[in-house]
Amino acid sequence: MQIDKFLNSSPIFHTYLLFEKIFSPFQKELKQEGLTFIQSMILTAIFFEEKQVTPTSLANCLNTSSSNISHALKHLLRKNWILKNKDKEDSRKVLLKLTTQGNKVVLKLIQIYNDTQNIFEEDFGEKAVLTWNKKSRAFIEVYRKNQ
Repeated sequence: MQIDKFLNSSPIFHTYLLFEKIFSPFQKELKQEGLTFIQSMILTAIFFEEKQVTPTSLANCLNTSSSNISHALKHLLRKNWILKNKDKEDSRKVLLKLTTQGNKVVLKLIQIYNDTQNIFEEDFGEKAVLTWNKKSRAFIEVYRKNQ
């Protein structure tokens, strides 16, 4: 087709292809666990921290809005996967930590993440995956600057 040359050089089209071919099936797997992508990332971020985290720190780390974090946290609290506590030093600050049940969910998530990453590493090698991640972050930064 006439559009092939354009599509082959289009980062937007290739981002869409990545989303459709990789991210969509990944989201279906998360949905089976009762999670959205952002909810899964919140649980995983809390898991990897050695201390309790704040919603603001999650929003900054995951590059999303506080309202997105707040909405996702409501779901995770209802599922009893996280606990919300007041900071003893600053009662205005909310601290989050995983419950035992939340910890079990994260261990499943980590397996899903690892399985997906292993597919990439087996086909392209670990170095290529790390390079792709670095280049993707660079594209994101350029896009942010130009918005």
